[in-house]
Amino acid sequence: MHQKILLLFCLFLSGGIPAFSQGSPRTANYDIQVRLDTAEKKIYGRQVLLWNNPSADTVRELQYHLYLNAFRNTESTFMQEAGGFGFLIDALQESCGWSWVEIKSLKDEYGNDLSQEMEYIAPDDGNANDRTVLRVPLPRPVLPGGAIRVEMDWVTKIPRTAARTGYNRDYYFMAQWFPKVGVYEPAGMRFAEKGQWNCHQYHAEGEYYSDFGVYAVDITVPAGFTVGASGAMASVEEQGNEKTWSFRAEDVIDFTWAA
Repeated sequence: MHQKILLLFCLFLSGGIPAFSQGSPRTANYDIQVRLDTAEKKIYGRQVLLWNNPSADTVRELQYHLYLNAFRNTESTFMQEAGGFGFLIDALQESCGWSWVEIKSLKDEYGNDLSQEMEYIAPDDGNANDRTVLRVPLPRPVLPGGAIRVEMDWVTKIPRTAARTGYNRDYYFMAQWFPKVGVYEPAGMRFAEKGQWNCHQYHAEGEYYSDFGVYAVDITVPAGFTVGASGAMASVEEQGNEKTWSFRAEDVIDFTWAA
């Protein structure tokens, strides 16, 4: 028995048994800076996505989830399927109740403007009034095993007490709150006949699906707020009437926060 243990130990030291330095493939990684505007009920965001192509395919587009557009009006697929969610409609129809996501700028690491060709798509039901999936064609495709860095500036209007997210008085609970890339599934994964994006519209029933990655997120809020978020808190810095809370989460599929 002792000889077997010694042999395994020697194999480990010599590289015979792989030692993993990280807990996931880290396919979708984000560096995000946001500022919460409590007067306008908005979030101003800037993010960098580093996406690693997990397939042997040349990927010619990205697809993003824009979940908060589900609460843009009563015509979204989510609201249609949910029958309007009476209690949500009452809240959303109040002043500043509805939500939306606006992409202010979008470019790749080479400076190419990706916003010119981006478009909303509805791959599940063809609903032209649904804006929860954004398709972004790439002028420089991502080669097999390659990576792309995409910079995005965006503004989100926060909904009032919507499903899993929103605000109530001076409390903010933010889930599915930022533009999040979908999952590219190679041929053979989950019975896919060819490589394809799995980036469904936001439905009233269903679960979220995304790749593992690393998140570095800075959240700037009024100084009187306390922020709790995914991962570990790295620092808190105060600048005048605001505080910036910095968090890092490794090998997770999402990032949420509350203030």
